[in-house]
Amino acid sequence: MPPEEYLSTRQVADLLSLTEVTVRRWCHEGRLPAVKLGRAYRIRRVDFDRLFEGVLPPSALESPADQTLA
Repeated sequence: MPPEEYLSTRQVADLLSLTEVTVRRWCHEGRLPAVKLGRAYRIRRVDFDRLFEGVLPPSALESPADQTLA
């Protein structure tokens, strides 16, 4: 079974065209499920995909590994 993929707040901000501050605030408020590691948040890729499925174009939901295979 492949290891779980996690996104940084920077990666999520880039995918959503938001600021990193907004993404961190969403994590802190519980609006975006995240794991806190020290002072940093990490967002599980499956949680991100579930939340934004139908909102983002399918290409934005591909993992970087998927994009290199195409």
